[in-house]
Order: sequence, then structure tokens, then C-alpha cells
Amino acid sequence: GPPPDANILLSILREAVKEKGIEHMYPENRLVGIANDMAKKDPVNILCNHWKLPKEIGFDFVKLALFDVVFLLDDSGSMRFGDGLIDELKFILSNVAFATGLFDQDGFSVRYMNSNIQGDNIKTEQQAIALVDQVRFEDVTPLATSLKKKILDPFIYGPEQRGGLKKPVLVIIITDGRPTDNVHGEFQQHIQSVSSHFRGKGAITSQVVSFQIAQVGNDKGAQQFLSELDNDKVIGGLIDCTSNFELESMEFKKKGIELTKHLWYTKLLLGSIDRSVSTLLKKKIHPSY
Repeated sequence: GPPPDANILLSILREAVKEKGIEHMYPENRLVGIANDMAKKDPVNILCNHWKLPKEIGFDFVKLALFDVVFLLDDSGSMRFGDGLIDELKFILSNVAFATGLFDQDGFSVRYMNSNIQGDNIKTEQQAIALVDQVRFEDVTPLATSLKKKILDPFIYGPEQRGGLKKPVLVIIITDGRPTDNVHGEFQQHIQSVSSHFRGKGAITSQVVSFQIAQVGNDKGAQQFLSELDNDKVIGGLIDCTSNFELESMEFKKKGIELTKHLWYTKLLLGSIDRSVSTLLKKKIHPSY
């Protein structure tokens, strides 16, 4: 028979596929295969023990198996001068490598805003750290241009024209500053174009491509940019914004919740594919849990 829990995993996957409207990518037999493989490795327990997470949140990570995860990282000069930002980036990526490695067969991809150094199928913490070590961190923050050229064209529009995406894509942007190439809201336009492109094909807005943008460091310009995105009437619902750890901790503290680094990573990874995660973090992780 199926390994223990395979049925629970299967029902989580089914529900996610239905919610995202991606049945055409995931016929039932493909989901059964994913659930059975996953049950053998027991990733939910491993993650919950490692990150000290409640089970409900651990089960949310199962959905990651359905996505291609792509990072767009800020390698501007200010990352070098910020307090420990490059180390912070290594922590984030190595933790993400650990978590996605448990749930997703393919690992994740990394692109930088300036450098042409890139990584694909990143599955281990070592690979993630090596990728950061190769980069020089100089130059500015061309967020809009690099999003289009390095993420949307090769990972989304390209495959889409060549016969369709095989998996939905989760794009995670990590930046320490305000974009230097967003004079006329180009970044917002790119996000909107992706969403209208798929809506034109009959898919509902946030389903095929999900966006997360997170801040490292405490640059006021970056904070302001994130809150503009968050409150943007057009794209606010299409992108999940995560403030730096300190700011998010303060927000959660107001609700009586102690935010750990691992919960911050959880919001970073799942916030845009699963709106309930934010709610769950606010509800479930109560000291009385």
C-alpha cells in the first residue's frame, strides 16, 4: 500500500492544483507519483523538527513540489556595504535550499540583477553558498530590466511560446534597495503584463506565476518601495511583499507572536503561493499554541 501519509500529501496537492487552476499541468497520476515519492522521504517531519515549525505549516510546504522556484537576487554594490547583507543572503539561500530540496525534485534557479553568474537545480546548502561567493556585488539595482530579461523571458514567456509551461513558476526577488530603473513603474508593468498574458489565455490572475519580493537590510527607500507595491491597486494582489526580519518581527509582536528566522523564511517561500500562510502565521503561532 501507499506509504503512511501519502493520502494526506495527495489531498494537499490536489487542493493546491485546483485552487491554482493548473489541472492541465498536473493530471491525477502525476500527483499520485509526487505524493508517493514524498511520503517515502517524510519531508514534513524532517522540516518541522529542523525548523521548529507546527505541523500545519509543515504541510503547507508540500505545495512547493508543484512549482519551479526562481530567485532574482540583488547584487548591487550597496549589498557589500550593508551590515552583513551578503551573509544574510547566504543564510536565506542555504535555508531555502534545505527546504525546497526536501519537497521539490528539481531544486531552484538563481539569477542576479547585474552579474551573469547563474545557478540551476540548486538543491544543497553548499551549492547555494558557492553561488553567492562567486558574485562581486557592484553596480546598481536594475530590478525591472533584469526581471524581464533574466526571469520572465527565459522562464515564462519563452517556454510558454514553445508549447507551454510544464509547472507554475514562483519568482522570489530579494533586494536591499529601491530599483534604479523603475522611473515609470516598469517593474509594476512587467508584473501586470504577466498576469494579463495568462488571463488572456483563460487562466485566473495569480495562478501560473506567483511573485514574492523581500527586503534585506534596512534601506528606507526599499521599505517605501515595498509598501508602494503592497498598496498598489493593480498589482498589490499579485505580489506578496515581505519586509526585513526586524520589521516583520515588530509587526508580528503586535499580534503577540514571536517571529523566528525560520518563520520569516516560511513567509518568503510560501507567502505568494499560499495566502493562508500569512493568516496561519498570525493565528497559529501563538505563544499558547
